[in-house]
Amino acid sequence: MANIQSRPYQEKARTNVFAEWLGGKDSTLVILPTGCGKTVLAGMIAAEALEAHGRRMLFLAHRGELITQAANTFQRMGMDVAIEKADQRAGGHAGFFGKKPDVVVGTVQTLQGRRLRSWDRHEFGLICTDEAHHARARTYRAIYDYFQGYWHLGITATPDRGDGQNLGAVYESVALEYSLKHAIGGCPPDDPGGWLVPLVTARCKVNVDLRKIKTTGGDLNQGDLEEAIGPYIEELADATKAEIGARQTVIFTPDVGSAEGVASALKQMGAAAEAVSGRMNDLERARTLRAFANKEFQVICCCDLLIEGWDCPSVSAVVVMRPTLQRSRYAQMIGRGTRPCPGDGKEDCLIVDFAWETTTGHELVTAVELFDDSNQDDEVQEIAQQLLFEGKEPNPMRAVERAEEIFRERQKFKIRLTGRKAAYTKFVYDPVGVAHFLGIPIKRSWDLGSGSPATAKQVEYLKAVGIDAEGMTKFGASKFIDEVRRRREQDLATPKQVQYMINLGVDPEQARTVEFARASEIINELKQGKRRA
Repeated sequence: MANIQSRPYQEKARTNVFAEWLGGKDSTLVILPTGCGKTVLAGMIAAEALEAHGRRMLFLAHRGELITQAANTFQRMGMDVAIEKADQRAGGHAGFFGKKPDVVVGTVQTLQGRRLRSWDRHEFGLICTDEAHHARARTYRAIYDYFQGYWHLGITATPDRGDGQNLGAVYESVALEYSLKHAIGGCPPDDPGGWLVPLVTARCKVNVDLRKIKTTGGDLNQGDLEEAIGPYIEELADATKAEIGARQTVIFTPDVGSAEGVASALKQMGAAAEAVSGRMNDLERARTLRAFANKEFQVICCCDLLIEGWDCPSVSAVVVMRPTLQRSRYAQMIGRGTRPCPGDGKEDCLIVDFAWETTTGHELVTAVELFDDSNQDDEVQEIAQQLLFEGKEPNPMRAVERAEEIFRERQKFKIRLTGRKAAYTKFVYDPVGVAHFLGIPIKRSWDLGSGSPATAKQVEYLKAVGIDAEGMTKFGASKFIDEVRRRREQDLATPKQVQYMINLGVDPEQARTVEFARASEIINELKQGKRRA
């Protein structure tokens, strides 16, 4: 692979992706945090698909900037690339020695209608969807439905869609989920981490009342937000200036008007700030972004323009003046500041948030939720939020780690009071509990949330092995079934045996590793011991 060094998690992702495809699943998802090389991974997989399986790749993105970045990356990796976008047509691309291009990079908007139908249905053996959280949109589905006989790879940093729709309707499995925690702190034994910088938080005491704001499309209404923060622009700007110091900073606001207002207020306070928006022509916008990257000014203000596809490693502060109910939106905003910047002295990324006042049911996303990468109990999140808001732990990753320790101590206390059997009874037939003691990483929002429900056959299969699949998505059920089959192949205890051992007092981590035959012996021994007692 020319000029680009792969990372351990990228190698693991590539291996897992091909294992999914060769194992009979035509579509799979890889989840990598922003800044962890999703495009490079796509290139690695494209190269192997071409060399080992004769499959050429169609790479889909929804914005012109993403198309250009991807094409440049694939070319640096030694591949012949053609672009299908607006007036650029890949169909007539001659390629090396008259061959078809290895990769076609195209915009979803262009590949529609007559333009889509101009391609042979079997033209591509692999389709890769960048920013795959958009994959359920009608425009994407038109492309997936048109082409035939291909493997499908989705790559995203944020698999949970803002509108609550589940990606299990598009992807059959998750080949790899690499968490923000691992990208920052590593994943022993072979991944040293350090691919992204640590996060620290500052919560400014500027009270903005959001209690009357409606929700639209699963998030706070943009117009209402703009109106709510308008009277506080100067206070928000002043608090921001005090927190960011000399850091290169991006500020996200509800709309263009508030972005321009914040930039103007900061200028009046002596800070070098500019707003950037879609109202600018391409040349003016590019010039502004280039000037910011060259540190000709310190603070750039925008609404959604820079939330995806914009890389500026020198950014070391992200200011969230656009509160959100959507974890995906929040993660994209914070991802603008997590990349390392060698030689720049950047040690971390500061997240500046504010004391928003909301109604019950409008739970705003905070930095703590960026580290909710498995089946954490809700209480862990609550403890971590408290540590963060009270200033006892400004690093959200460490706040979650401390919260987990506190939660475990509380659980031990509960067990001493009620007895282990009572403490773990709730786990029987409960998918969250089963996931916890079997070590299955789940996301409540797309394994147990809305989306394509588990099939009747999946529900019946899982209930037979001790797991209640009612309310589970098809995607989540598939994950549990894969784990049950893996345990059977490795002759490990069944989920029912694991549950039974835990109810009898065996440590959950030990119970999940016991072999099938030994599990029966342990259960009999413990039952006899209790009868003798």
